[in-house]
Amino acid sequence: MELIEALRISPLHVRQAALATGIPVATALRILRHLEQQSILDFKREGRNKKYFLKATPDAHQALLMTEHYKLLKLIQRPLMRQLLKHTEQCTAGELVVLFGSYARGDETKTSDIDLYVETANTSIRQDLQRYSAKLSIQSGALQIGSAFSR
Repeated sequence: MELIEALRISPLHVRQAALATGIPVATALRILRHLEQQSILDFKREGRNKKYFLKATPDAHQALLMTEHYKLLKLIQRPLMRQLLKHTEQCTAGELVVLFGSYARGDETKTSDIDLYVETANTSIRQDLQRYSAKLSIQSGALQIGSAFSR
């Protein structure tokens, strides 16, 4: 899954893919060939090397969706995020909650805040969530068609 995520960002040579994912070159090559056979990847020759990229096929789209689910599962496995998810479910009572920013992209650092959007006009929900953790940055309100969140 990490390999597909790395290729989503930019086309890569085999060695670049191995370095980006932290797997051995032989393993990366075997996975890339397998994904190529499944019509998820294609390559372009650059000299004697192949540069792999995601194809614009339904299979590649499904692989990207599976990668997003995998990233979400990895995020939920963290104790802080698991506790935050439980607390958010209790506080919001079925309201739309969107995680965005560095945590959603998966490139957070120790100093990153957790950006949440809660679709509600109830300010007490926002205040309750804000009290839960100092790392939280809460945005709330009614979702406007044409806003940055609806794109």
